[in-house]
Amino acid sequence: VKTDGEHIYLVSGNNVSILKAYPPKEAELLSKITFNNDTYPIGIFASRDRLVVLGSKYTIPSRSYYPAFVMDIKTFVNIYDISDKTQPALLKGFMMSGSYFNSRMIGDYVYFVVSQPAFVVYDTVILPKIYSDEGFREISASEIQYSDASDNYFMFTTVVALNMQKIAEEP
Repeated sequence: VKTDGEHIYLVSGNNVSILKAYPPKEAELLSKITFNNDTYPIGIFASRDRLVVLGSKYTIPSRSYYPAFVMDIKTFVNIYDISDKTQPALLKGFMMSGSYFNSRMIGDYVYFVVSQPAFVVYDTVILPKIYSDEGFREISASEIQYSDASDNYFMFTTVVALNMQKIAEEP
């Protein structure tokens, strides 16, 4: 739940609702953004005329014999123009491989953390990917920093900064 003092922004199930909350006598549901059954909003941030929705998208491969153990998880971030609270308009979407971990908003930026197990398939390390309308881009190994901490489980941890006001700026 977030508020700007007059409106409430609420994540519930697969929906993000925008409600007029003040003055209380005029309280009403203004709009609802509904996501698919495989897409789950987890967090939101509101600032000026922008609403950022963060969440996870789960895909179970159709040929999987063990669907509980084989799953494709992506983290998405959608930026909406909410200057008209009754009709939020999607301005930009961002998606990358891995699970949503946490997020913060500082100024115009939303910082979020995505976590992905480091594993090898047929002698190939599966690197994190960024998805767009044109397809996907794999984060190159030269862009990845290594921490020499002893552990028995290895993860890719990606920290992304997204400007919610200047959407043309690359994450």
